[in-house]
Amino acid sequence: MARHVTISLDKRGVSCTARLLDDEAPATCEAVWAALPQSAQVYHGKYARNEIYTLVPAFAATEPGPENSTVTPIPGDVCYFNFTGGQLQNPAYRYAAPGSWATSWISRWSTAATTC
Repeated sequence: MARHVTISLDKRGVSCTARLLDDEAPATCEAVWAALPQSAQVYHGKYARNEIYTLVPAFAATEPGPENSTVTPIPGDVCYFNFTGGQLQNPAYRYAAPGSWATSWISRWSTAATTC
């Protein structure tokens, strides 16, 4: 049976339902599902066209690794990625220190879900 998550932008009063792609990304989907609910500020991916993302604290005991990978998500894709080591040390990115806010699941690396 398919699992679904609701993604909401509360200040905008909009939401969508996404179907987890358990067959294509089982470890990623399980890590995300086990960590729900999540809530955080959303940012516009201004250099990636029509994209939004959120940064949340790392929530998987073991990172699931790449599954169903993409560098060109299509409209409706919900993706998961993580930063490791010093990847966020450039203060120009305005993110917290590495390891403190290290995981995002709305971006561009492992496609974990698609909208219905």
